[in-house]
Amino acid sequence: MSVLNKVLQDIPIPQVVRIRQKFDETKLERPEEVLIQELKKPGAIDQIKPGQQVAVAVGDRG
Repeated sequence: MSVLNKVLQDIPIPQVVRIRQKFDETKLERPEEVLIQELKKPGAIDQIKPGQQVAVAVGDRG
């Protein structure tokens, strides 16, 4: 018996199910322009005061 099996022998392991996930493949050709358009919308930057800094976060699922 392996060390891993010994450690886990008294721990119930839940059943697992394989899933398949599909991600949206939409890409922005000019993200800077989209950001500027979004920030121009009413209410988009109302809570940002002069002198404050804003971070723009992005992610990659690839």
